[in-house]
Amino acid sequence: MNSFQNCTSLKEINIPPKVEIVYPGTFSGNSSLQSITLNGNLSYLSADAFINCENVREVNIHGVERIDYSAFMQKSSVQKITIDGQEFTIGDNQQLFSVQKSGEKVAIVTQSKDNGHFSTQCINVEKNTSKTIGNNIYLTDDGKLCYAIYSLANVSSNTLSQLKKTGMTQLYIYGGENEITPNQHSEGMNFNLYNIEDLVQVKSKIESIKS
Repeated sequence: MNSFQNCTSLKEINIPPKVEIVYPGTFSGNSSLQSITLNGNLSYLSADAFINCENVREVNIHGVERIDYSAFMQKSSVQKITIDGQEFTIGDNQQLFSVQKSGEKVAIVTQSKDNGHFSTQCINVEKNTSKTIGNNIYLTDDGKLCYAIYSLANVSSNTLSQLKKTGMTQLYIYGGENEITPNQHSEGMNFNLYNIEDLVQVKSKIESIKS
């Protein structure tokens, strides 16, 4: 963890096949880093492994089992991603928000520079199939898709109920104020997967208390 933090002259990283886990913050603050290559037997690329590496342009991923939602979060300079030989280009009016991987399933989340809207390309590398969903999507450890939101405070109980009706059972909350104890926990319910049924009850209770 944090072993190569703030190596500001490092421009390229090539993780060899013998490495199995990259821990949080390992390459944080590498401001000159432009190219990342992950090889071989990497079982898990942790959250924030490349946090504050704002000039990364190219990401090459080969044989990685699991990539955390926030491992590459908000890398606006990334232009190209290669995953197990398949190349994906980030459009001129898009910026990379997240790259996730669980086994053969991949989710690449991009955000529009114009209106901030999210889009997720859901890929099955093994079957060579792809579909695009017009939302910020989280990929669970077992390869299931669920919605990702910034804050519980931004979502009504009615919206949560609608998500539940679409068949979604879980919701990923990756930041923001949690409405419950905002003064003590300004970052809120960060980086956690929640049962939608539980959140519906919590949100309804909050709205009842407020009224």
